Amino acid sequence: MPLVVYCFGGELLISADLALATAAYSCGWEAMRPEEARSLLKLLSSAQRPLLYTAAGIFVMNRETFGDVVQVVYKIYAVFN
Repeated sequence: MPLVVYCFGGELLISADLALATAAYSCGWEAMRPEEARSLLKLLSSAQRPLLYTAAGIFVMNRETFGDVVQVVYKIYAVFN
């Protein structure tokens, strides 16, 4: 059960990061005052590196990782049954 929470929590984090970057880019920054545009530029530059939730810095915790783990566990179960 904890794997489900971590993987789907990581997926939500990745989706929220992409939505934030998209919203920041499409908010009409061209018409902003220079001070506001600079702040938004800092946000956009930090959004260039994706925000990921990892396990020990090795595996990205998302739906794909969850599917891979479930598949391996099922294969092991099938072999020993």
